[in-house]
Amino acid sequence: MSSRSTRSTRRRLLLGAVALLALALGAGVALWSGRVAPPKGYPGLGGDFTLRSSTGPVSLADFRGKAVLLYFGYTFCPDVCPTTLATIAAALQELPQEQRDRVQVIMISVDPERDTLDRLAEYVRYFDPGFLGVTGTAEEIEGVLKQYRAVAMKVPNEKDPEHYAVDHSAHTYLIGPRGNVLGLIPYGAAPARYVEALKQAIEH
Repeated sequence: MSSRSTRSTRRRLLLGAVALLALALGAGVALWSGRVAPPKGYPGLGGDFTLRSSTGPVSLADFRGKAVLLYFGYTFCPDVCPTTLATIAAALQELPQEQRDRVQVIMISVDPERDTLDRLAEYVRYFDPGFLGVTGTAEEIEGVLKQYRAVAMKVPNEKDPEHYAVDHSAHTYLIGPRGNVLGLIPYGAAPARYVEALKQAIEH
């Protein structure tokens, strides 16, 4: 891995750690390890939103009754996003079909300038045909980031302005069938951790 890629990865993980710490302190709760029953929720965190996919509008409310894994990322992400999505895809393969049918994965693009609807759809479906990629205007994305206390920051590339990076929170939100946030799964978690979390969420 190049020094530039290493620095970029460290920035993303730092942003994710800062956001998680702020959330834990602000909500007065411990981060969910996945090894114990999930908390009853994170009051004031999350909520419904409506963005767009290649097939039309998508709202979180569309998936009531399902567990949702919500992730903020972008298609030009060199390492963190593909690693996370590949891990989630591997986790879903370990679930019985009946449980897999009760899970929806959504990636919200934090790069609306470059992530077109078609590009986003092709990207997420590479990992799993059932994954959804959604986006909106910069203002709409910023609104959802605030709802979930996530962060995303454009990192300019002076030598090649079109190939900028976007530092962003690297954790995945576990949302229960009622639409409330049950936990946050950190970057680097193994597939088994997602499996355990999803099984508990489905029955929540």
